[in-house]
Amino acid sequence: MKVILVLGSTLRFLPWAPFYLDKLLHLGCDITVITWNREGMDEIEIDNRIHMHQLNLPLDNSIKKFKKISSYLKFRKFVISEIKKNDYDLMIVSMAQTSLCIYDILQKQYQNKYIYDMRDPSFEKIPVLSMMLKKIVRNSSIVFISSEGYRCLLPTNVRIVTNHNYREKDKEIYKKMSHTAESDRIRISFWGFIRDIEVNKIFIERIANDDRFILNYYGALWGEAEKLFSFCKEHKIENVSYCGTYGENGRIDIATRTDLILNLYANDNNGENPRMTNKYYDGVMFNIPQIVYDGGYMSKLVKKKSIGFSTNLSDDTADRLYDYYRGIDKKIFYENCKAELRRIEEEQKYAKKCLEETIREKDIYGSLKR
Repeated sequence: MKVILVLGSTLRFLPWAPFYLDKLLHLGCDITVITWNREGMDEIEIDNRIHMHQLNLPLDNSIKKFKKISSYLKFRKFVISEIKKNDYDLMIVSMAQTSLCIYDILQKQYQNKYIYDMRDPSFEKIPVLSMMLKKIVRNSSIVFISSEGYRCLLPTNVRIVTNHNYREKDKEIYKKMSHTAESDRIRISFWGFIRDIEVNKIFIERIANDDRFILNYYGALWGEAEKLFSFCKEHKIENVSYCGTYGENGRIDIATRTDLILNLYANDNNGENPRMTNKYYDGVMFNIPQIVYDGGYMSKLVKKKSIGFSTNLSDDTADRLYDYYRGIDKKIFYENCKAELRRIEEEQKYAKKCLEETIREKDIYGSLKR
C-alpha cells in the first residue's frame, strides 16, 4: 500500500509525525514524505525505508501573508510533481496552508482517500478559505486534531479524533538524564518557536531584574522575535537571556534545569485560544509546572488539573508567581501530572486504533501486515 505524507515543514519541527510514520512502518506501507525546509536547518535522521523529498526554500515568517504566496505556489508545484509519479492509496496532509495549496488535488483525485491533520486554526475569518477548509474536512476519511478546542470550529458530521502532541519516547530519555540541583532563583524556560512578542514582552516587564527569577529562551526566532531581545538590551534587563537553538533532544536537557515552563500565547480578539502546545505535554511528562495565559484552552486544563499557573499578566504577576511556585506541594503536583499523563496516553491509544482502522480501510489489495 502506497501512502504519501504532505507536510508543510521539516520533521524536526513536527514532533507528532512519528504518530503516522511509526504506524505506517509497522503495517509495512510504502511511504513517501514531502517536507518543506523553510528555516535552512538540517533535517533529523529517519528510517531508510521512507522515501524523503524535501523542498529547500527559505521563507521569512515575518513578511506579510500575501508575500508568501509565491513560495506556497512553488511548494504546490513540488508536491504535484511527486504525486504524478505514483498512484497513492492514501494521502496524509497537515495544516491549513498546506491543504489549501493542493485543494483541487484533494477534492478531485483523493476525495475520501486522505487524512487531514489539524494543528492550528487558520482562516476562519476569511469566508472563502473557511469554506474550502470545511470542505477539506468533510471530504476526508478522518480528521485528527491536536486540541479538543478545535472541535467547535469543525463540521459535526465528520469523524474527528484527538491526536496529542505527546512524544512517548521522551519520558524514558528524561528519566535517564541527570538533573541539576534546585537554584536559589526560580529558573523559567521557554523552548520552541519564539513568537507572540507582545505577550512575552509584558511577561518580561513583570519580572524584569527581579532577583527571584531567571528567564531563558531557547529556539528559533520567529517573525519579529529579535525585537524582544533588543527590548531587553535597551532596558538593561539582565535576568532574561536568549540561549540559541537546540538539537533533537535539546529540550529534554533544558527541562532538567528548569523550574517553570513559560507556555504563554496570546488569545484572539474574543479572549480565547483553542491551541495546545508541545510544551503543555512536556510540562506534564517532565513534572514541571507551566505558566499559561488566562482564557485559552490550556488555561482551562491547567486550572482543572492543577498543573500550573494561569495569569492575565496583571501588575502583581511576579509576586503571585513566586508565591505559587514556593507553595507547590510536590507530591500532590506529581500525582496530578501522572493522572493527566494517564488520560493523554489512553486517548493516544484510541487515536492509534482509529489510524490503523483508517489505513486498513484503504488497503484494497490486502497488502498490509497483520
